[in-house]
Amino acid sequence: MVVTVACGSPKGWLKKAANYKFPKTHPAAYTAFSKISFTSTDIGQMAALVDIDKMSHQDAAKAWLAAHEDVWKPFTE
Repeated sequence: MVVTVACGSPKGWLKKAANYKFPKTHPAAYTAFSKISFTSTDIGQMAALVDIDKMSHQDAAKAWLAAHEDVWKPFTE
């Protein structure tokens, strides 16, 4: 599968946000959340699984996670 960043998405960036209480109520989850950072290629690969390969979002998530442990595993450490 060839993925480019020219996928037709609008210009800009994805933003992540959390409630101000999140670090205190869920410290381990907040630590992982703070580390999460995906590249344009990562996002393109995720979207392609749904848009091109016609997978459900759940199946696409499972497939991407299984194939890219090297990307997401550091978020949990």
